[in-house]
Amino acid sequence: MVAAAGAAAGALTVSADVELARDADYHVRVTALNASGTVVSSDRMFYLALDGSILKEKPGGTPSAHPDHCFECGKGMSHQVTRDVAVVPLDHAVPTSKVARYAQLPQPRRVDALANRSLIDLVGYGVQFQQDLPGQR
Repeated sequence: MVAAAGAAAGALTVSADVELARDADYHVRVTALNASGTVVSSDRMFYLALDGSILKEKPGGTPSAHPDHCFECGKGMSHQVTRDVAVVPLDHAVPTSKVARYAQLPQPRRVDALANRSLIDLVGYGVQFQQDLPGQR
């Protein structure tokens, strides 16, 4: 896009609507030639999140896998995986403007204190089904 303001013009606003894919990094460069012939340029990097918000960078974290994870272990279905869970501490806190509240994880071994056949929600990467264990309700 090229715009000319002329020698005596004040500030010039230029805009363009561009459809951008979400969950992607972008680099924008604005270059201008002023009346004296000097070229000025400014670069900006940004990340467009899935919800459409614009962030300085993609949220990141460092995954930490279960120390006893095992691929293709045990009997049963092919490529059976055991202990396929991980924790990903985020590099930066998610602002409360993006989430209503933070999740509260239970204390370790909390499920052991529940009555037999208690209903629980299994949530997360790697969980594909809920096993119905024998016992009394």
